[in-house]
Amino acid sequence: IQGVPRPGDASSSATSKPASFIEMTVDPQNKIVTSEDDMNVVDVSSSSSSKSTKRLLCVRHGISVANEFMSRPGNEWGDPTFRDDPDLIDARLSQAGKLKTQQDLPRQLLSQPDLKSFLQDGDGIELVLISPLTRCLETYKYGVEPVLMEHIDNFQERVPVLAIPLLRERVYTASDTGRPSSILEKEFPSVNFEECKRQHDHWWYNHQGNESDYEEWRPYGDGQWYAVPGEPEVIFDARIKELDEWLSQRKETNILMVTHWGVLRHLTSGTDWQNAEAKLLEWNYCSHSKIRTVFHN
Repeated sequence: IQGVPRPGDASSSATSKPASFIEMTVDPQNKIVTSEDDMNVVDVSSSSSSKSTKRLLCVRHGISVANEFMSRPGNEWGDPTFRDDPDLIDARLSQAGKLKTQQDLPRQLLSQPDLKSFLQDGDGIELVLISPLTRCLETYKYGVEPVLMEHIDNFQERVPVLAIPLLRERVYTASDTGRPSSILEKEFPSVNFEECKRQHDHWWYNHQGNESDYEEWRPYGDGQWYAVPGEPEVIFDARIKELDEWLSQRKETNILMVTHWGVLRHLTSGTDWQNAEAKLLEWNYCSHSKIRTVFHN
């Protein structure tokens, strides 16, 4: 199948955009060029920016055992010999990924001027959002939380830390399916899992209906095998739209998010993200016009 992105591959195309969205990126002159063919230009200089603009410090999770599994020769995404591993459900960080997250992510957060100033800003981070998949929770635990605890006074008392199912990865393989929050909250007691429980604790995508109702969209037909059904594009697109709406309704302005390649690429119109990479974005979403604007610092 052509046009299906490989998870985490910088050379792959971005996931297709929802029809109801015009996704935009901002150039250094504070002009947005839409992704539509007419190439409309909208002024987003500070004088015209909406007060609803949010600053998002976005972090992609560290290297997971699934990342390493899918980097083996002959088992890369799209290879005819690719075979999913059902034992990799809710994949954790690998040993190398955990070490890199512990050592490199704090250094990155505190060495880049824009990230450091965001962390140490007088207003401070008001909200932390994390995908409930374990590789993101571990990235927060080992690479982000220690920095926040050190540099934000009374962090645990002041700042909500929420696991948000809307931030989960699109289901490509078994590694993108999750575990019940009753298990996760014991392992990650500093994270609030109430949003997961509101979804009857089955917060990850699971195909509903008969097998005959499912249309395979991932590379197949050459010997590839998958342990779980993939999340259809229309469902993933609807979830990102719901995420936009949810974020726009939050009162907080300065938000830190730990999430995934697929979600971040979709939110930023195809920007590539490496494992354990952090970027500061200015984000605005207009619910009425379904337009999302993103400024990459």
